[in-house]
Amino acid sequence: MSRKPIQVPEELKTKVEELKGQFRARTEYEVIEKLIAYYEKNPFHLLLEESVRNDFKNAKTELRIREDSDFVKLLLHHWKKSENVNK
Repeated sequence: MSRKPIQVPEELKTKVEELKGQFRARTEYEVIEKLIAYYEKNPFHLLLEESVRNDFKNAKTELRIREDSDFVKLLLHHWKKSENVNK
């Protein structure tokens, strides 16, 4: 595989450097490869406001639910079965 340098903003380079440790990667290229592989395996993502994301995490923890998808399934089940929720 051939490599070609790319120019990125300094903030992005800093973030990639931070992710090197988290991903146990030796190079910036490995970080990018791992990110691409992850997003190819998990193509569906929800973008949530930070306050909503915090509420989501807190509710998941309080209910002792580990997986995000299990919590979403619980919410969808409740929404489908509840007669008091506007649909």
